[in-house]
Amino acid sequence: SVKESGGIFGMMFREVGFFWEQVNWAEE
Repeated sequence: SVKESGGIFGMMFREVGFFWEQVNWAEE
């Protein structure tokens, strides 16, 4: 259960991080 939760959070974090990089790059 904990591993599954961590994996889901990891995937979400990666998606958010990628999106954030795109936004920052677009702003610049």
